[in-house]
Amino acid sequence: MNLAQLNAEIAQPKGHNFSLTFRDTNSLRVTGVSRMLELVDAGAVAVVGDLYSDMTMSQAYAIARNRVFQCTGSATSDTLSNKAEFPYVYRTVPTDSYQAVVMLRTLQHLGWTGVNVISATSSYGTSLLSTFNQYAAQYQITSYLQTRLDASPKDADVQAVVQQLADSPSRVIVTMADVDLLYRIATEAARQGLNPQDWVWLASETVLLLPQFLGSLTNDTAPANSFLQGILGTSPLEQDASAARYQTLVQQWKATYNNSIITDQCVYCFFFHACLEASVRGVVALADKFGTPAVLARTHNATLADFLVPFDSATGPVRYSASGDRLGLYQIINLQGAATQPVLSVAADLSMTPTGIPIVYTGGKTAVKSWRTEISVSVPSYSSPGVIVLLTVSALSAVLVIGTFVYLFTFRKSKRVRHIGVPFLMAFSVGLVANLLSPFVWADIPTEAGCTVSSWLAIFGSCMTLSALGMKAFRIVRIYDNRILANSKSLGTRHLLARMVILPLAQIAMFIVSATVAPSHPTSSVSKAVMTYACTSTKPTVADALAAVAGCADLVLLLANVYLATKIRRTHTTYLETSFIAMSIHHLTLTVAIAVSLLLLLPVNAVSGFYIKSVAVVYPNLVAFYAMTLRHVHLVRREAIEDSDGTIVSHHRDAGSSSNSEWTASGQASGSRSTAAKSITGKFAMKRSNRFFANWEMRSLTVVPFEGVILVGNPNPDKPSLALAIATSTVTTDVPEYPMCIVLSHRGTDPLLVQFVSELEQKSWLTVLGKAGVVARQSQSGSRSSGSGGKRSGPVPQAPGSSKSGGVG
Repeated sequence: MNLAQLNAEIAQPKGHNFSLTFRDTNSLRVTGVSRMLELVDAGAVAVVGDLYSDMTMSQAYAIARNRVFQCTGSATSDTLSNKAEFPYVYRTVPTDSYQAVVMLRTLQHLGWTGVNVISATSSYGTSLLSTFNQYAAQYQITSYLQTRLDASPKDADVQAVVQQLADSPSRVIVTMADVDLLYRIATEAARQGLNPQDWVWLASETVLLLPQFLGSLTNDTAPANSFLQGILGTSPLEQDASAARYQTLVQQWKATYNNSIITDQCVYCFFFHACLEASVRGVVALADKFGTPAVLARTHNATLADFLVPFDSATGPVRYSASGDRLGLYQIINLQGAATQPVLSVAADLSMTPTGIPIVYTGGKTAVKSWRTEISVSVPSYSSPGVIVLLTVSALSAVLVIGTFVYLFTFRKSKRVRHIGVPFLMAFSVGLVANLLSPFVWADIPTEAGCTVSSWLAIFGSCMTLSALGMKAFRIVRIYDNRILANSKSLGTRHLLARMVILPLAQIAMFIVSATVAPSHPTSSVSKAVMTYACTSTKPTVADALAAVAGCADLVLLLANVYLATKIRRTHTTYLETSFIAMSIHHLTLTVAIAVSLLLLLPVNAVSGFYIKSVAVVYPNLVAFYAMTLRHVHLVRREAIEDSDGTIVSHHRDAGSSSNSEWTASGQASGSRSTAAKSITGKFAMKRSNRFFANWEMRSLTVVPFEGVILVGNPNPDKPSLALAIATSTVTTDVPEYPMCIVLSHRGTDPLLVQFVSELEQKSWLTVLGKAGVVARQSQSGSRSSGSGGKRSGPVPQAPGSSKSGGVG
């Protein structure tokens, strides 16, 4: 009924008439108290308000001396039940204490026995939390997290609460706060990357305000809404559709305003309407008992027992406790889309009955979710297909490395293996195997042994391979920079081997100290429902410092190798070692740069970190393995057979063209002058020997002895020829990788492979180059005892089959 109907039915038959005066508090406490005092000073005999418990308390304190009865249809704090402090306050909405019990019963009904509780520090949140904790044990509910927030908390406080939620073993959040605080928690949860489908929410009746609140916001509410959709709320039964007063009120509203806002969007409207009727009935009761003048002058000594009159309202029967609290019914509501739906009805005995509308949880699921955190383990498991593939590649590669070393060792007396050097092969293979076994240490849940050698295996393996490559490159640099050093004892195998093992031995010593003084053990931790494992040292400072020093040593070695590889990139050696050293270092450097960038720039977990580190170790080591050892396997046995029977077997596929020069049996080019004073010209297939993807091209080769130059024609006739000074040029007579080829080298230019169509032609041109003064390069195996080690010899060329193995070991 509206006020006119209340006057006609209740007041006017007894000679009274009521009017209604409105004041807006703007939800501000000072304004609310001021407006309440204005009404009382104007002669109000009863007041209705406020919306919030704290505001209602402040107003009640201000007008207590005026003996004006105050009704609220939304303030539910148990503090208002204290009649010593609030003797004139009553309400038509059930209290927090009853609502907290309903919340516990709801949790029990849904099987959520472990929860996280977030409450406001207001009297509303305080009273709810107090009752909740008082009866939690009775309903067998355990709180894994309880925290309180101010009405307007700092961002850091909200962030800290969400982080605590992420680490909690429960995925049920119980909130006892206003709607804006709910929204801030949900927004922060989305920002921190929590998965909405992992969580369920149970809130107080503030869920009723969520649709209107979200609709009023102008910013993007989608992140928060993804968490809030499916939230459950305990709400007093405000609209009793079975009550005659409810049907009458709704029909009157629709007839007057032609809409259904009162039933669809107006929260607490029916409770406050009940307040209006309760106030009219109460004042009439006081006038009957104390007289109208006493009521208007507020000189009566009435209590709530004199004022409160039971009646039937649109919210159902209005009955009061001794402290003026409404005895009402509850329902469980569920936010579905842009509206809340009643999904469970709660009887007076707290039994729960489905309403027929299914509960829709976050993510659109209708099955009851478990309260327990579904913890996933973030480890590169042995059962993972990717891990299986990677470890299989690593294991087979390690076996292949060992097998290659054993195979080459059986041919250790061949010139190719002597050139490579058995000490180099051994150190290099040990480093490769250590690196290739590292992924096994990083995979799956770490063990005690795995933690002990976790990072050290890769550190040591990298040091061994880089030291071996560095020493080989260093020897080439020193020999070709200063050929007098070719006979220096500092470049002998023993001295180089001693230098090569210094850093690895130092790292072994640091590893022993780390394992003894600061041992590491596997530990686990849970964050955001993800369990991760790590190796934690008993003295992390010591362990980290030692690992950092060892890692820096590897970095220095890598940079030194980059420098040496750059310095020797235009130097031709037997078996093209300079090119393959450069290729190995290039791939290693590029891989390390990419891996470090990914680890630093991307959010990396244990699984992705495993793949990044493993690929960064396995890939460049496989490239280096092929470049420095594996490529020799298919040739070493063939060359051993050639050495034993003195035959030359060509296994190189030539450029598909023949030379334009022809040679007589005596070794002189037909049509050319036999004197060394005249120039001699031929046309051959050529390419740069230090470039892997260089193409063979037909180019002219002209020796001009009287000018002291060798002219190499340009494939492009419009461009000038390349002129090489004979005095500073060298020719490599034996190129095992390219039979029937020689290599012309000159400082500052790329070495050129020159291909001949026959051994006779090759020998004849070597004779011509020798007579012109071009120096033949003679080098031998990596053994110090075998001689000159790569120095320039006299200008007496040798036939390919008669020279010792060339290059630098």
